[in-house]
Amino acid sequence: MRQFTKLMLDQHDNIFFGVLSGIALHLNLNVIFIRIAFIFSFIALSRYGLGFEFILIYLISTLIIPNYNSNYDSSLNDTDSDS
Repeated sequence: MRQFTKLMLDQHDNIFFGVLSGIALHLNLNVIFIRIAFIFSFIALSRYGLGFEFILIYLISTLIIPNYNSNYDSSLNDTDSDS
């Protein structure tokens, strides 16, 4: 499985913008666990009237987190070959 050392949006395994799949790759977890945790967190926070804020944070994170860049991946491979 791929792993990002930096938090980036993953465009290969995305449903909405790739935020959750980028988090999963950064934490080296299966993306389904992150998606299930996101859904349960959204339901739990919606009970307290915080569902809109939760979605707003998700949308803001799509603007803040950089997109995956294949040049970043190739630079990691260059440093790995030197070791």
